[in-house]
Amino acid sequence: MKITLSTNAIITISTLSAALIFQGCGGSSESSSSSSAPSSSQVEQVASSSEPTVANMKSAIVDAIQTISTDTVAEITNLAKNQEVIEIPDSFEKVQSALESAGQSDLFKGFSSSLNNSAVSALGDYKSVLKDKIGALDIPAVESIMQGGDDSLTRYVESAAGSKLKNSLIPLVKGAVKDAGAQEWIDKIKGALPEDTGGLLGQVSAIAGVQLPTNFDVEGYVTDDLMTKFFGVMANQEKLFRQDPKGRSADLFKKVMEATAQ
Repeated sequence: MKITLSTNAIITISTLSAALIFQGCGGSSESSSSSSAPSSSQVEQVASSSEPTVANMKSAIVDAIQTISTDTVAEITNLAKNQEVIEIPDSFEKVQSALESAGQSDLFKGFSSSLNNSAVSALGDYKSVLKDKIGALDIPAVESIMQGGDDSLTRYVESAAGSKLKNSLIPLVKGAVKDAGAQEWIDKIKGALPEDTGGLLGQVSAIAGVQLPTNFDVEGYVTDDLMTKFFGVMANQEKLFRQDPKGRSADLFKKVMEATAQ
């Protein structure tokens, strides 16, 4: 990629060079300090902020991913607060029908609420973890990561750091599930399914062949479902971000998109 300095950057560098030459030829320190020549760090800042380089392009991509992931967590959290993220496992469908037929649907409502409340709590602590993990990403060739479609950044994060992100989520979910009492709701549901066929619920259970799934890992289920939802929502958030970049590197990210456009 050919990198061209802007006119302002060239003028700034020329001004700095002239000042340095003057000082080297005997100009006084007083004259030098009174001039308006910028420091070398200011020159670097002007050049890096106005024109894309390999280094600042990668930095802009990391900033973009962090912004997208933050928006993703916010979106999933809002959905979880409305009980629309973690759904009842398919293996519980017959149990749910049996409870509803027996007039005990509140048990499943409580179970569903505990799962989504677990998600809200875990995600609240996950934001800082995401920031650190994404900040440590080793961005590959800029063209390869940008030219994979509107969700290429999401797919890169999923492939490069998916397992790390999941492992960092597990302990947060574990604590959140315990606090939300999800296992307690499972125990209540299990207690409502007697082994004998006595009573309405027992009869319904016997007819439908209902049996509570054994060894159900509620913590693993919530973690897996959250990670699946995370990357799905993140892909949509990335598409929105590409349409209207925001954040501290928004302008530079626009230039990255222009420079890597197919």
